[in-house]
Amino acid sequence: IISFEGENFCDTPQFVGEGFFNVFGCDFISGAKEVALSDNYNVVISEKVALALFGNIDQALDKTITFKSEIFNGPYAVSGVFKPGDDASSKFDILFGYDHFIEKRPGLRKWYNGGVEAHP
Repeated sequence: IISFEGENFCDTPQFVGEGFFNVFGCDFISGAKEVALSDNYNVVISEKVALALFGNIDQALDKTITFKSEIFNGPYAVSGVFKPGDDASSKFDILFGYDHFIEKRPGLRKWYNGGVEAHP
């Protein structure tokens, strides 16, 4: 669950690497995709989330939202708003940087752990 001033949005976040936006079709509406996830406490949200939380896409950038999760609890700055591609096989509305995922779960760096899935 992510929230902003009493407004909540429930979705499962995706953790993505820095090249994600170069490979998958997402049109950035606000923010710069090249640096959007350069900080571990940045988050990129879809236009659907921006409208649900802020009522306006233009109001979302640089706002601080709260993410409620067992491991990833805390404040995050909205660094971008995107429009998902129509051809996406995986639907997503909330994107965090993969480096943050590893920071919070360092044990996943070990090869014997089966916690991370890769989809070629």
